[in-house]
Amino acid sequence: MRSRVVTVIALALCVAAATGIIAYLHRRPAPVRIALYGDSLSMQSAEDFDYMATVAGAQVLLGAHNGLAVCDVLPRIAQDVSSWNPTVAVMQFSGDNFTPCMAGYALGTPAYYAKYRADAQEAIDIFVQHHIRVLIMGAPLDAWSTLSANIVYLNTIYAELAAANPGVTYTDAGQAVMADGHFTWRLPCLPREPCTGPSETNVMRSPDGVHFCPTGNTRVDGPYDLCDVYSSGAFRFASAMLRPALSIESPSTRG
Repeated sequence: MRSRVVTVIALALCVAAATGIIAYLHRRPAPVRIALYGDSLSMQSAEDFDYMATVAGAQVLLGAHNGLAVCDVLPRIAQDVSSWNPTVAVMQFSGDNFTPCMAGYALGTPAYYAKYRADAQEAIDIFVQHHIRVLIMGAPLDAWSTLSANIVYLNTIYAELAAANPGVTYTDAGQAVMADGHFTWRLPCLPREPCTGPSETNVMRSPDGVHFCPTGNTRVDGPYDLCDVYSSGAFRFASAMLRPALSIESPSTRG
C-alpha cells in the first residue's frame, strides 16, 4: 500500500514539474527575428551585423545587396513576411538609382524623391499589416557635397515616414561613422577593436568617400561584401543598425 502511495506522489510531482516546464516554454520569449534590407552600406556591414545579432541570440535574414533601391526589395519583402515572419525589419537605403525599377528617376529630382517616399511607404505598409516593427536607418554623409545633400533629403523623408506611421522608428545610424554630424575619414579607435590607422584612429570610409572598406577592396561572398582589411566603419554602422533592433520585444512562443 505504501509503495502505491509513493508511486502516486511521484507521478503527481512529475506531472506538476512537466506542467511548470510547459508553462515556462509558453511564456519564454522567442528569439528576435531581424530582417535586414539595404544597399551596399548594409552589405558591407552585413557580416558584422549577422555575427553580433547571432551572438545576442537573434535570428537574421539578410536582404541587402550592392546598388539596390527600395523598389528592388518590395517583391522579396512580400515573400519574407509570409515565409520567414520577422519580428522586426531594418531598412537602409541611401538613394541608389541604378536598377531597372529606378529607370527614369534622376538623382535629386522631385520624381526621384517621390518614388523613394512611395516605395518606402509601400514596404512599411506590408510590414505593419503583418504586425512587424520597422526600423528605418539614416545613411551617413558622403565626401561629396551633392551626394550628401541627397542623403540629407532622403533621411528627412525617412524620418517623416517614421513619424507618420505607428510601429515605425527612424534611427540616424550614419552618425556612428561621422564626427559631430560631419563627414570624416577617421575617428578615434573604439575600446577593444583593432586600431589600424594613424594616431590611435581607424579609417571610417573607402577612398571613394561613400563606402566603408578602408582600402576599397571588397569581394562578394554570399550575402556579405567583405573588405580585405578590418573595417571599423562597417562595424560601427552595423552596431548602430542592430542596437535598436535588439531592443524590440520578441513575441512569446506559442504552442
